[in-house]
Amino acid sequence: MRAIYLFQDEYPWDIRVEKIVSSMINAGILTTIVSRNRRGLPREERTDSGIAIRRLPKGLTSIDRNLLNFPAFFSPIWIRELEKAVIKDSADILIVRDLPLSPMAYYVGNKYKIPVIIDMAENYPAMIQDTWQFQGPNPFDYLIRNPILLRKLERWIIPKLNGIWVVSEASRRRVEGITGCRNLMWVVGNTPRIQESQASKPHPFADMLKTKNALRLLYVGGLEKTRGLQTVLLSLPIAIKKLGKNIHLLIVGHGQAINDLKNLVSNLQLDEHVSFAGWVDQQYVPGIISASDICLVPHYVTEHTNTTIPNKIYDYLAQGKPVIVSHAQALRDIVEELGCGRFYHDHDFEKLADILVELSNENLRKTLGNAGRAMVLEKYNWQADEKILLKSLEQMIESYSKNRKTFA
Repeated sequence: MRAIYLFQDEYPWDIRVEKIVSSMINAGILTTIVSRNRRGLPREERTDSGIAIRRLPKGLTSIDRNLLNFPAFFSPIWIRELEKAVIKDSADILIVRDLPLSPMAYYVGNKYKIPVIIDMAENYPAMIQDTWQFQGPNPFDYLIRNPILLRKLERWIIPKLNGIWVVSEASRRRVEGITGCRNLMWVVGNTPRIQESQASKPHPFADMLKTKNALRLLYVGGLEKTRGLQTVLLSLPIAIKKLGKNIHLLIVGHGQAINDLKNLVSNLQLDEHVSFAGWVDQQYVPGIISASDICLVPHYVTEHTNTTIPNKIYDYLAQGKPVIVSHAQALRDIVEELGCGRFYHDHDFEKLADILVELSNENLRKTLGNAGRAMVLEKYNWQADEKILLKSLEQMIESYSKNRKTFA
């Protein structure tokens, strides 16, 4: 089997893309990623792990490169490069990441008579709606990144595709409402490779956490306004007062809200209780997780966060750490099923403070953390999702071949 993975962003790097494509290659499926080229990287490349990449044109300057690479589904440049890859590789299957390029994938799949599967890592229209709500739209967004138009596109294109990967049961339920059935739809989660998630490399911020005589909290992820860190910061003065002991929060990541967060830290006089690590290479994150006591996923609840599961929650659980999450449905489902932590309503900082006080109990933290780790080892790991992934490809190829014979 030969496959093309159509990725609207630049590769490297995306952890979900890397896991999917690596699993396919290890199973003997020759796979090429067709991707954007933001930085003027080589047009064709093969990584050390054997992943073949075909990027869009470099252009002469960053300006024309951005124009050439803009991921519009009607872009003749994207269509040309995708068709070249399909022909060159004699592709048997086409995988498209998320909604924006799915009409293009559908067109090319029909033209070359190969099945198309969409990897729905996000509820894309809802994600763009969050961007509009918390950051505001750019003028160009009204045409290209308009959540109303994207929802109409989603309802039109998804039933036409040959298969669907989603990241959670909550996402599956949402997509069922669009397609009307569960056939040829599989949950392929954002779960970790067990060995990698437990590897611990030294890092200065891991060392810093270890030296803190405090309840050590950790957040890893983007620093956009939707991530709910404002609620976490507001909870800290209350929790510190109730506990009568120190709490230290380490925030790992970067994003547009970082200055607002730093200002809030200063206004709340939390400078000694909060550290900002900035972006940290993924290889060092497990070591930082290992040095923490409690890990946080405090996302504000929106249509998008209700169905999306971030990779990091499973990384936390794999290290045996209890998690505190907002009441976003996909996150709440994990905490309630696994018994691995607590949830609170996304803006209720007083409830969050009470949970922090409760989880200051080391024995309780160990109980919750062990429950989460056991379920990751048993069920919520990439080794399990990889089997679903590979089986889904076989099932879809078989279904597509039968349907073609029926209508021949």
